[in-house]
Amino acid sequence: MLKLINFFKIIKGFNLRIFLKLFIVILKKDYSKYPDYVDGFENSLCKKFNSEFCLSFSSGTAAFYSSLLALNLKKKSKVLISSLTFPSVIEILKKFDFDIYFFNIDRNFEIVDENINDQEYDLLVMTHPFGFYINSKILDSYLGQNTKIIIDASHSQGMIIDKEDHIKFADISFMSLQGNKAISGGEGGVIFTDNQNLYLNMINNHHPGHKKNQNLEIAGGIKDLKLRIHPLASLLALEDLKSFENRNGKLIEKIKNIYDHLDKKKVQHPYQKNRVISGFHFGIPFFSSKEIVADVIKKYNWYTNLSDLNIKSISSNDNKSFFKELYFIDLEWIKKNKISKIKNIIDKFLEDAH
Repeated sequence: MLKLINFFKIIKGFNLRIFLKLFIVILKKDYSKYPDYVDGFENSLCKKFNSEFCLSFSSGTAAFYSSLLALNLKKKSKVLISSLTFPSVIEILKKFDFDIYFFNIDRNFEIVDENINDQEYDLLVMTHPFGFYINSKILDSYLGQNTKIIIDASHSQGMIIDKEDHIKFADISFMSLQGNKAISGGEGGVIFTDNQNLYLNMINNHHPGHKKNQNLEIAGGIKDLKLRIHPLASLLALEDLKSFENRNGKLIEKIKNIYDHLDKKKVQHPYQKNRVISGFHFGIPFFSSKEIVADVIKKYNWYTNLSDLNIKSISSNDNKSFFKELYFIDLEWIKKNKISKIKNIIDKFLEDAH
């Protein structure tokens, strides 16, 4: 019976249009190098997010690596990141000879601005974790006129600030298309920029065979690593892009409803009324001093002590219980279940914790 139920769930979610597209492309073996539909995917992203240029990559990590290379920062450049930065981003930064610093986030997912060291940074890498917008204007006095900004939009796709998509507030923004992101190709990543030189630089570094590559006459002519997206991933992600706004809007309302319920249960969490949230990944974060064990609850498992990675804190105020008490409710489970069931399960694991 369970297998039959799962089969009907698959049929219900079956997308005939994307299946036919993939079938035709595979039949024609049109899935290598730069088919027209990859260009179409990048152009669609440009229009959706109001960006001059978009370039697709094999992963979000590859897109970030390419962004750093294109900016051509000097050795020992001072780079500022959040204590809530995804591990693969940190690992790429560590491969460059940068001096890396981090700022802390409080339980409202806002920047802790007390006792910040007074120095100027060459690059700010801004992450908006779990789909929560973190206002970086607090850091403006530490960013010089020549400070570059990269935004990791992997967990905040479609976030609008002052009527502009948040990717517009950076020299380069990137997003992962891996796994169960709001816009997903199963694997892949993209960058957005309004700077043509940075865009062309990334093509020359990583995209052999691209019609805008200066080394097009040389087979495989690039200046670094080949990091382009698999064309089939762009087809899958394009299908997600078409339905993104509708799905994202519904999910935002569902998540707000869940946070209202957590308020009634006196559970501490970062969401406040009218807070900007969007494009979620991983799950709904909340804090608990009690240990919680449940199938749908995950313990925060990014890096919890950046100092161990030879990354320096810019503030003397460290909240050691922050990571220890940070949990999140699995997002894919939230997507698949009705709000009434979600509330009942929340009540159950909170009751068990106490």
